[in-house]
Amino acid sequence: MRRERLADGIERLASEVRFLRAALLGSIAVALLMLVRLLTAPTDIRMEVAAPPTVAKDFWVSTSDFSPSYLEQMGTFIAYMMLNATPASLKFQAEQLKPYLIPEAYGELQSELEAKRERFDRYQMSTMFYPNQIYLSKSRCRIQVEGELKTFIGGKLGSSKTRKLDIGCKNINGRFYVTSIALVGGNDSDGSAD
Repeated sequence: MRRERLADGIERLASEVRFLRAALLGSIAVALLMLVRLLTAPTDIRMEVAAPPTVAKDFWVSTSDFSPSYLEQMGTFIAYMMLNATPASLKFQAEQLKPYLIPEAYGELQSELEAKRERFDRYQMSTMFYPNQIYLSKSRCRIQVEGELKTFIGGKLGSSKTRKLDIGCKNINGRFYVTSIALVGGNDSDGSAD
């Protein structure tokens, strides 16, 4: 009886040892696979986040998406840079926008802002934009900033219109790039569209 109990105990211990050996070998195999994965992973991945100059809300950025609050803040910043303008500020604003533009858009924006600067100089114009609504399309990466655009000619109010600035954007490895900027709503005879 005692011999049978001892034999059962030895058998149970032997099966526990076999189980623990198998678990240990499995853990070693998983650790080796993780090591191989770590050693073969690309090490040159770098992510730059283009943050708006003023951060008013929390946001997140991934390699394929932006949070709505990030798009709102970027849209507001770009609207201010494009639509709050005087002849003296246009060159500075172009430099501020440059890092956010997709490289193919640099030349086009430069020529648009130069034409705008000449027009503003000629008519002694300036514009002020007061945003009141932001529309987002995350799936198409589009931002529309709607607000009141006031145009001043020679220091006097020339026009006040509700306008939308339509901003096309793109996410390239988590970096925000502007692909297009267009002023919509109303005609462009006030000289403020670009």
